[in-house]
Amino acid sequence: LRMSYALNVIQDQQKRFSKIIASTRYFHWSLSGRSRKSACSDRCDVFDRSELPEEEADVIVFHFRNLHWDMNMPLPKMRRPDQIYVSFLKEAPAHAGSPIKDFQFATNFFNATVDYRINNFTYSDQSFFTPVVTEEDRKQMRPLSEEDFNEIIKRKTNHVLAIISNCDDKSGRLKYISELSKLINVTKTGWCYGRRISAERQEELIKSHFFVIAFENIACKDYATEKFWRIEKDIVPIVLRRWILKPKARIEQVHQCDKDRWLLWKTNISRERGGVN
Repeated sequence: LRMSYALNVIQDQQKRFSKIIASTRYFHWSLSGRSRKSACSDRCDVFDRSELPEEEADVIVFHFRNLHWDMNMPLPKMRRPDQIYVSFLKEAPAHAGSPIKDFQFATNFFNATVDYRINNFTYSDQSFFTPVVTEEDRKQMRPLSEEDFNEIIKRKTNHVLAIISNCDDKSGRLKYISELSKLINVTKTGWCYGRRISAERQEELIKSHFFVIAFENIACKDYATEKFWRIEKDIVPIVLRRWILKPKARIEQVHQCDKDRWLLWKTNISRERGGVN
């Protein structure tokens, strides 16, 4: 069952606060801390597993990747019949390890999921866009002035950035990048290119490049790599598939590279750096 089942059950319990336990971490971060800040309404509260006995929780959330990493993590010993166990995953399952097989979970161990599929009643992507629909929304925005824009463009002295650290490449993105490198300058870094890169260095590279490769390592319905969301940092993502944004908002890779078109684009962007908007 999807998260809609979990929400329906929780709604039936509105007379009391719903208690949610984050049984795992979110990679190396606290999952409960992230949820407290962004996700939970005033009808619920989120705890680490050390802060609340598991039998008192209404919902227990497991980050799928951390189940794979920490094979010695103890699972709950007791479970109430009305408890909801949630599998939480923002990535394609094919690249999330194999905890179900390794742990040998009982049938129906999870009875709700939260993931990136859009048709979920509740889904969780790497990030999201918020529409500006009210005057209050507009007041909270800081418009980008022409001076700000020119300052951003001035820092961009390189063409395309590729930061790739997962070398398991079912989508063929490494081949695409190799072909693209024959047509235009591509800065290649990350584990797959033999270069570890710090978060600080990533920020520097993003500021100095016009475009970033945002190719998924596997093509799954509705899945978009976290690399796409570098769009929030004044860089344009080049994507494999056209589905998140309107066509003019980013460049889409095509299977047959048009060499003349790329060379023309390279010439134009080099001559007129203000042409990016």
